[in-house]
Amino acid sequence: MRKVAVVTDSSANLPAEIIERYSIIVVPLLLHLEGRTYRDGVDLTADEVYAYMRAHANGTLPTTATPSPDAFLQAYAAAGRLAPQIVSIHVSSRLSGTYQTAVLASRLVDVPVHVVDSRRAAMACGFMVMAAARAAAEGADVAEVLAVIEDARKRSNFLMGLDQLYYLHRGGRVPAIAAIAGAALRLAPILHMTDQGEVHIVAVTRTRRGMINRIIELLEKRLGGTPAYIAVSHADALEDAQRVQEEVCRRVRCLESWITSFTPVMGAHAGPGLIGISYCLEPRYAGA
Repeated sequence: MRKVAVVTDSSANLPAEIIERYSIIVVPLLLHLEGRTYRDGVDLTADEVYAYMRAHANGTLPTTATPSPDAFLQAYAAAGRLAPQIVSIHVSSRLSGTYQTAVLASRLVDVPVHVVDSRRAAMACGFMVMAAARAAAEGADVAEVLAVIEDARKRSNFLMGLDQLYYLHRGGRVPAIAAIAGAALRLAPILHMTDQGEVHIVAVTRTRRGMINRIIELLEKRLGGTPAYIAVSHADALEDAQRVQEEVCRRVRCLESWITSFTPVMGAHAGPGLIGISYCLEPRYAGA
C-alpha cells in the first residue's frame, strides 16, 4: 500500500492516461449553463461548451463555481482507501475558491489531508500533481511528496494566448476599457503566472498567428535549451494545438509532450480559441 494518495481538481487539465496511470483522484469544478449545473469533464465535454460559447457570444455565457465541500469529502474518502495520508493540490487561490473549500473539507475527515495552493493553473498545476503522484507511486512519504511539489512549482509555468479580451471582460476579469481597446485593435494578449499565483499579461500581439509565434519565442527564451515537459492546451483549436506541439518539439528539448483540451471551467473566462503552453523544467534544472 502506498503511503500517500494524490487529489487535485479538474482545472489541472491532466491527460486521462496520467490520471489513470497514477490513480489520481480528480474533483470536478462546476459549470452553470442555462439554469443547469454540470460537473467539469463529467457531465459536459469541453467541445460542447466551446461550441455553445461560439454560438451564444452575445447572449448568456457559462458561469463557473467551486466544488462543494461534499465533493471533496467524497474524494478524500476514496483517497483514504488508497493510502493513510492525502496530498490535495489545487488551482491558485488567487483565481478560485477551490483551495479554501478543500481546506474546509480537510478538517472534516479523519485521514490526514495536506492541502496545497499550487499558485499555478492548468497544466502548470498539473505538472505539480504529476510529480507528486509519481513520487507517491515510488513509495515516497508525505514530507517527501510535499518537497517534490514545491520543487515542481519552481520549475513550472504557462504561456497562454487569447484571441481577444471579450470573454475576460464579460466575466469581469479585466476593466471594460481594456476589453474595448482589445476589440478595437484586435489585440491578442499572452498571459503567464506570477510567483504569487496571479495571472498577468506578459506580451500583446495584434494577430492570432503573431500570438502563437510569440508564445513559442517566449518559451524558447525561458527554457534556454533546458529539457522540459511540455503540454499544449487549446480551447476548441485542436489543429492549431497540433501545429504548435510539432513546432515546439522541433525548437526545444521536449522530454515528453501532451495536447490537452483546456478545461471549460477556465475556458469560460478565456473564451474559445485559446492556445497555451505549460512547461516544467527537468528536475536537475530546478534553479534555472
